[in-house]
Amino acid sequence: DVHTVGADGSDYTRLTVDVGCVVDSISVEINENVSTNTEIARVNCSDELEIEVAVPESVIGEFENGKPAEIRFDAIPVLTFNGRVIEVGVAASGVGSTFPVTVLVEDSNPALRTGLAASVSFRGTDTAPDRFVIPLSAVVQRSEGTFVYVITAQGEAGANQRGSVHKRPIELGELQTGGVEILHGLSKGDRVVTAGVSFLREAMPVTF
Repeated sequence: DVHTVGADGSDYTRLTVDVGCVVDSISVEINENVSTNTEIARVNCSDELEIEVAVPESVIGEFENGKPAEIRFDAIPVLTFNGRVIEVGVAASGVGSTFPVTVLVEDSNPALRTGLAASVSFRGTDTAPDRFVIPLSAVVQRSEGTFVYVITAQGEAGANQRGSVHKRPIELGELQTGGVEILHGLSKGDRVVTAGVSFLREAMPVTF
C-alpha cells in the first residue's frame, strides 16, 4: 500500500504492507528523491525459508518433490534442520551441467534469516566402504570437467593453519546418504572444501 501526503507542496510517500515483514536492506537515504522503478528496500514477508542448490546432471534423476534433506547453517553449527525438495529444475544452468533444486526449510528457529550460508545433504542409499561421500556443495562442474577443491597444508598442524586450495578431478557415482559418492579422485585424509567453492581459484591461500 502506498500513501502519499504533501502539506508543503512536496510529495512524501509512506510504504506499508498488511503482513509482518523483516527488512533485509534499505537502498536509499532519508529525504532522497527516487524515480519510478527504483528499489527502495528488500523485505522478507514469509516465515518460510528456501535454499537453491546446484545438482550435477549425473544425479539429478534421483531428485523429486518431497525428497527429504538435512540442512546445516554456518551461523548455527550445533543444529541440523529438516528440509524437503519443493522444485526440481528442468533445464541446466550455469557453465557446468548442473540443475537448480529448491529446498524448503521445514524447521523454524529465531536465529534463521535470509542470506545465511547453508550446507544441504540429501538422504539416499549407503555407499560402498571403499568409496567416499561428500556434500553436493563441494562439487564443481565447469567446461573443463568435474572437480573439487582440496586443501594442501603448509607448516605444522594447529589452529589457524595455512595452506592453499587446488583442483582435483573426480568421477561421480550415485547419490548417497549425506551427499554424492566419489568413485575416483579422492584419497583417505584429503581435506575437501565443502562451502564457498564458487569464490575459490587455483592455488588460493587459505587458513583453516
